[in-house]
Amino acid sequence: MANNNTCLHCSAPLNGRYCSQCGEKVYEAKDKKVLHLFEEMAHFLTHFEGKFFTTLRTMFRHPGQMAHEYCLGIRKKYFKPVSFYFLLVVIYLLFPMFRGLNMSLEGHLGQHLYKDMAARMVTWKQEKRNLDFNAVKIKFEAKSEKVSKLMLLVVLPICAVLLFIMFRQQHRYFFDHFILSAEISSMFLLILFLILPLLQGAILGVFGQGGQILTSEENMISIALIIQFTYSLVAFKKFYSTSTIMSGVSAAIFSVTQLFVFLVAYKFLLFVTVIALI
Repeated sequence: MANNNTCLHCSAPLNGRYCSQCGEKVYEAKDKKVLHLFEEMAHFLTHFEGKFFTTLRTMFRHPGQMAHEYCLGIRKKYFKPVSFYFLLVVIYLLFPMFRGLNMSLEGHLGQHLYKDMAARMVTWKQEKRNLDFNAVKIKFEAKSEKVSKLMLLVVLPICAVLLFIMFRQQHRYFFDHFILSAEISSMFLLILFLILPLLQGAILGVFGQGGQILTSEENMISIALIIQFTYSLVAFKKFYSTSTIMSGVSAAIFSVTQLFVFLVAYKFLLFVTVIALI
């Protein structure tokens, strides 16, 4: 039976206020005061804010440094890279104006690369379930909102596999490539689906219809691709210690592939998955 000198969680001998085996804290009477609950809330908020903005600032100022230090074991000052990525996903999905990844059914039917197949699948679903188009649309968009979040899970491993293949001569753990994939994908989400849409809205607000040429989808994607290429190049030089030429070639391949994954492969897989689930 556990005593005061034994961890209540894993039964290991205690030497101090935290278990050296599992990290469980030894609670005392003062830890059960209501005031302590507010202290823990304040601690969480201040540390969350500090880590979040430290991570964000490091990503913008020094591409690749956060992933580099995190893989070396310098972790306490940073938000966990994968958690940071999914936090950005949640922020993105909270704003309905940023429809980029979670499109309406009509949005999928207007995609040039798979619109004909999409139309056939919708017709097939209507006939199979004896539903009209509006009924399929309602069911599709209700499920798409939930599935789109889960589908974003596949982006990180796909990008990590690409990094693993491109930099296999580095003999790094797959974990390292995954962490860098999380950093670069987080930046991609920030640029293409949060910052550029805000900039687009600001330009249209100032210039009205005259700003539509500047804010066309093609221009926004081109800007995002240039930024992502530059970011990846600098990050690869920092993280993999490669030459500028090697980093540039790798950044070009990675940026185009990542753009394809986010804007084509992801949307296609999302459409097929949601239609199958209706």
